[in-house]
Amino acid sequence: MLTWHLRLPSFLITSWTLPMLHRPPLLALMATLLLFSACAPFESPKPQAPEVAPKPTRPRPALTGDAGGTYQAQRLSGDFRGYPAAEAFIDRMVESQGFSRDYLYGLLSQAKRKSWTIEYMNREKPTVKQKPGGWTRYRAKFLDDRHISAGAQFWGRHAEALRRAEETYGVSPEVILGIMGVETIYGANVGTHRVIDALTTLAFDYPRRAAYFESELESLLIMARQEGLDPSKPVGSFAGAMGLGQFMPSSFLKYAVDFDGNGRVDLWDPEDAIGSIAHYFASFGWKGGSLWSPGPA
Repeated sequence: MLTWHLRLPSFLITSWTLPMLHRPPLLALMATLLLFSACAPFESPKPQAPEVAPKPTRPRPALTGDAGGTYQAQRLSGDFRGYPAAEAFIDRMVESQGFSRDYLYGLLSQAKRKSWTIEYMNREKPTVKQKPGGWTRYRAKFLDDRHISAGAQFWGRHAEALRRAEETYGVSPEVILGIMGVETIYGANVGTHRVIDALTTLAFDYPRRAAYFESELESLLIMARQEGLDPSKPVGSFAGAMGLGQFMPSSFLKYAVDFDGNGRVDLWDPEDAIGSIAHYFASFGWKGGSLWSPGPA
């Protein structure tokens, strides 16, 4: 999930949006979907230090060793064989994070290079002036019957978790649902792409953003070790975002919480996703009842 700072166009700050937190749930949900569809995505700034409930503590994860899955190889093969960036990444993960070389060779040898992902990222480069009416077209994707109905039903099913998230982190249900609605339609579209394929492709074969995606690949392996997961199993967006709130692996490590208390963090689980989104917002200084967060200084 990208960091969302609500920089609202002046025409949205009206008598309709200002009291949205006091309207009936369905109207409040519609208002929030509109607001979040208007947000501009920014890469995560350094969080402020608000007085919020701390991230729940769990047993300290292993700082060395491998993640889940039985991977073993003497050299790197497969789609990334002969890639200097892949070899350098393995060297660094062995030296700085305590993974075994044979494990990483085996794991990354089965990762798949996705050419279409690179082509899609190149199409997304901000090189072409936007056509007039882009906001209207974009807004129409979210203010429709499908999003509104799904949001109201999700709110009904998870009202207690949403109430508890607001009580714990000071983030209202409308805000949490706004993120989920825009990102995944409340879990209906969490992505079907293997995260490891997306991240290896963009880390090793997309120079423009290689450093960023390499750091996310590192976070994915640490996340998998921390949670006892096979790092080849999580699926998500074409760029590696995961779960109902579409967290990137680095955001998982910083902000994801075990909100249902079952001893593991699962962002594909609605309750953990609700708590994690609320914790994310609170960590960046969200104030209850606000229409925007403080944002970077």
